[in-house]
Amino acid sequence: MRKLLIAIAVAGLVGLCLWMVMAGCGKKPTEPTEPKEYRAYFIDETSHNQYYYYSTATGLVDSFYLPYNSYETGIAISPDGKTMYLNPDGSIVEVSLDSHKVIAEHPVSFSHVPSLDWKVMEMSPDGQYLAILTNKLILLNLSDYSIFYEETKRCKRGRFSTEGSLFTCIIKEGDDTVDVLVVDMIDGSAEIIRDFDNGSPFDAIYCESREMWFLYYSLGNSMYGFQAIDEKTDSVVYSIAFCPGSGDMEITPDNNYVFFSQPGGWQFGCPPPQYFNVYDISENQLEQIKFKIDTVNTLYRNTNEIVITPDGRHLIGTSLFLGQVMDYDIQSGQFLHRFEFDRGSNIRTLSIQKNP
Repeated sequence: MRKLLIAIAVAGLVGLCLWMVMAGCGKKPTEPTEPKEYRAYFIDETSHNQYYYYSTATGLVDSFYLPYNSYETGIAISPDGKTMYLNPDGSIVEVSLDSHKVIAEHPVSFSHVPSLDWKVMEMSPDGQYLAILTNKLILLNLSDYSIFYEETKRCKRGRFSTEGSLFTCIIKEGDDTVDVLVVDMIDGSAEIIRDFDNGSPFDAIYCESREMWFLYYSLGNSMYGFQAIDEKTDSVVYSIAFCPGSGDMEITPDNNYVFFSQPGGWQFGCPPPQYFNVYDISENQLEQIKFKIDTVNTLYRNTNEIVITPDGRHLIGTSLFLGQVMDYDIQSGQFLHRFEFDRGSNIRTLSIQKNP
C-alpha cells in the first residue's frame, strides 16, 4: 500500500542555473542551442472566438479569430508547431498556424462534455496520438482517427512522457476516490495506481525511463504536497508539504528537472508564495525561484499553468484570473518578459509544440 510520507521542508531562496552536467532519470542534459522562436498557445474564456499565443522571440502576445467558441473546446499543438487541434463536440478540427485557416474537420463517434480544467487535450511527441480529457479519456490514433484507448471514468491533468511511451492522468472513481492512470503507448496496456492513504493525487509525471515518477497531491485543508518516487523500490525519495497548491507541474525535455507552481485560489487559507519551485532529480533537492518585481512593482505571481519549450530554454507560465503571461529563461535564470491582460481575463489551456 502506497504511503504519502510527509516531510515539511523549507528550501532557501537561491539563484539558480540549471545547465549543470548531471544525470537525471537516465538522460543527458539538453545542450544549449541557438535561440529559436516558440509560441505558447492559450485561450481567454472571456474572448470566445479569439485564440492567443505568446512568442519567445518578441515577448508579446497576439491573437487570431476562429469560428469555434474557445469556451467549449480544448487546444493541442502538433509537435512541429504548425497545426492546432480543436475538439468541438462531434469532431476534431485541424487549423493551420501559418494561415489560421481550418485545414480539415474530422467527425468522431464520441461526444464530450466541455471542461474548464487544464490540459483537456494533449498531443503525443510523435504526433501520432491525441488525448482528449473531459468527462472521460479518449486516446485517438490520428492516422485513422480510431480509438487507441478509452477510459470511461472522468480524467484530468493528462500528459505524455517526453518521448511518448507513456500517458498519465488523474482519474476519479465515485465521489471521493482519486487514482493515477498510466497507459503504455506501445502495447495499450494500462495500470491504475491506487491506495494513497494520506492524500489525493492532483497531478503526476513519469520519467521517460520510468525509473522515477512525481506526484502533486492534495492533503485537504488547503495543504498540498510534492513527492519524488523511485519506481523500482516503490519508495518516496523526496517529499515536501506546502500551502497553497492547486498548481501545474512539468518536466524538462532532458528529464532532469521538475517544475511546479503553487497559485492557490480564493478558497485557500494562505496566499500564494512569491516563487515557483524546481526539483533537481539527480541532486534530490528542491529550489525556489523567486518571482521578479518589475519596474511598476508588479509581481510575476499566481502562476497556474506552465509549459517548457522543447529546447529546454523557456518556462512559460500563465495566471488564470490575473491575466498574466510570464517567460522565465531556464538557462540564464532570468525573467525575460511579462504580458498582462485585463484582470477579468480567464486564461487556460496553455499548449506548446513538443519537438525543437
